[in-house]
Amino acid sequence: MVPARTRTLPTLRSSAPSSTGCCAASHRWVYGTGEQTRDFISVQDVAQANLLALAAETQGFTALNIATGQARSVLELVETLNTLCQTRLSPQFAPPRPG
Repeated sequence: MVPARTRTLPTLRSSAPSSTGCCAASHRWVYGTGEQTRDFISVQDVAQANLLALAAETQGFTALNIATGQARSVLELVETLNTLCQTRLSPQFAPPRPG
C-alpha cells in the first residue's frame, strides 16, 4: 500500500521556501530533548495511499498504517531543514508537551 520510496525529504527540498515559512524563522522550538523519533511522511504519499485504498477491491473494514518505516528524530528534522534552508539556526528547547 505504501510507495516503496518515500518522498518526504525530496519534497521538503523542492518546496523549501527561501524567504518565508520555516526558512524565515528566527528560531525553531523543540519540545523535549529532540531525541524523540517520528515517522515523518510526505503528504503526497499519504494522499496516494488513500487513493489506492479507495480503488482497492476489498470487502469489509481494514485498518492500515501509512508510514515510511524510517524513524527520524526531531533534531534530525531540524538539521535537514537547516540544510534545505541554508541556515544555521539552533533549536530552542521547551518542556515536553503533555500527551
